[in-house]
Amino acid sequence: MALLGSSDDLGLVNMSTPARKRLMRDFKRLMQDPPAGISGAPQDNNIMLWNAVIFGPDDTPWDGGTFKLTLQFTEDYPNKPPTKLVVKAVRHPKATPDCLIAIAVRRKARRRLRHSIPIR
Repeated sequence: MALLGSSDDLGLVNMSTPARKRLMRDFKRLMQDPPAGISGAPQDNNIMLWNAVIFGPDDTPWDGGTFKLTLQFTEDYPNKPPTKLVVKAVRHPKATPDCLIAIAVRRKARRRLRHSIPIR
């Protein structure tokens, strides 16, 4: 993920839509005051497509995890969330070699509903 410092770096000097302007403001805020455990930036010259990384917080089940995301924004942003949120890779103690989180599922005995009630 390349971290860029200005709108010139993104080739976005002539942004005109409200969504693009908002994303540029959001990006500038992230650069000036980055939140702990999160990193994000637009891909190359596309303010509508972002790469992000979330680091698992200490003393949680996600401790030690690194979650890489791709977010696709639309012109409806910020009124609508990104349309595409893809986890690219995961480094986590419970991750399989294919970077999928292994979840142990306990099966409980299930009973089928074997009666019916007439509705009149």
